[in-house]
Amino acid sequence: ELSFDKEYNAYYFNILPSFEQRTTNVKNIHPELKGIYRLRDCDDNIIYIGKGNIKDRVKSHIEKDWDITTIEYSEVDDPILRSDSETIHLRNFEKNYMKKPLHNIIGGKEVSFLKEISNA
Repeated sequence: ELSFDKEYNAYYFNILPSFEQRTTNVKNIHPELKGIYRLRDCDDNIIYIGKGNIKDRVKSHIEKDWDITTIEYSEVDDPILRSDSETIHLRNFEKNYMKKPLHNIIGGKEVSFLKEISNA
């Protein structure tokens, strides 16, 4: 969204966090870092997109024995922006692949953004 700042007499826009950081080891992530993250498997497929305390959340996924080889993340302090960013990335993924990432499930079954639209 393009906005105008009268004080600086300039237009500006916010950039969506896009997983700028990348690591192969959860130990490299600061314990207090909050933001959005996505996980990739050994074939470089995105298997999960999430938000929250990144280190804690990724550790919980590792305990589930997912095939995680790469963690990509962005620091996002604001909880509303964090939630909005996760939603946008999940919707974009679903639009491109017609499904959510492998492990983005709720209550044991996939909840599809496209299904939500068709049921509205």
